[in-house]
Amino acid sequence: MTELTKHKLSELYTLSSGISSSKDQAGHGQPFLSFSTAFNNYFLPEVLPNLMASNEKEQAAHSIKSGDVFLTRTSEVVDELAISSVAVKDYPLATFSGFLKRLRPKENGKAYPKYIALYLRSQLFRKTMDNNAVMTLRASLNEAIFSYLDIWLPEYDKQVQIGDMLYAIEEKIGTNNKINAELEAMAKLIYGYWFVQFDFPDGNGEPYKSSGGKMVWSDQLKRDIPEGWEPTTLEEFVLVKKGTLITEETANTHGDIKVVSAGIGFSYFHDKANFSENTVTVSASGASAGFINYWHEPIFANDCTVVLSDVSAYGSK
Repeated sequence: MTELTKHKLSELYTLSSGISSSKDQAGHGQPFLSFSTAFNNYFLPEVLPNLMASNEKEQAAHSIKSGDVFLTRTSEVVDELAISSVAVKDYPLATFSGFLKRLRPKENGKAYPKYIALYLRSQLFRKTMDNNAVMTLRASLNEAIFSYLDIWLPEYDKQVQIGDMLYAIEEKIGTNNKINAELEAMAKLIYGYWFVQFDFPDGNGEPYKSSGGKMVWSDQLKRDIPEGWEPTTLEEFVLVKKGTLITEETANTHGDIKVVSAGIGFSYFHDKANFSENTVTVSASGASAGFINYWHEPIFANDCTVVLSDVSAYGSK
């Protein structure tokens, strides 16, 4: 059985703040790690997608090196505080956002970066954050909280073994996400042809409008639309309903029903569902507001909006 040892994060890492920048610096200059890039990636991407003009002094003070851990510094909800992203290579000339905190290893051979990346995203560490976070108008991570945070680590060789395996899985997930993004782009292209340009296949397989399909004027939309089409609302066909408020303290977290809140995935577990399988949810708040998920299983919808095509079990619209 693997033995775990408790460490304080403050004993393993030095905490630093990000760059204080102005609007004039944004969008040009050197590579820049933003809040959203860190929030949405277990590991920093190969190329940072944002730019921020910075000088040599700023680049030295707010640098990004292999092994650095970045945590989201502030959020409207505790669930999105101290979300981690880890650098597995150096990023020359890059700086990072003031809405992030950087944890730089004090010495090598203590905490393996690829292992830490997954550990800090685990339910175990999330529980630690929930117990220590300061919540006023916004959740906030400061040096006092940092000094309280403990993590449990196996021997370094075991960290390497586990971290490398999980990193390989994450890379595979990344590849699949790129494929999904390409498929989504294709779907958007098809949508544009069919429902914006109205060149969906007609009865002969030809593009409808370009092939002379009949168009009629819509007073409501102030444009021509295909004959037989009419404007309507989503609620004519589906149920749009808010979730039911629940917290991790009031939920039975020993259950196996996923509680869907404001994040990209689920937040924790409960012992009963309030919506059945084949449910669409839309995140209602936070950094991932508007994110859409499709659930093949029963869920407990919390801080989200639910869209259902089968309304029979939930009353009228």
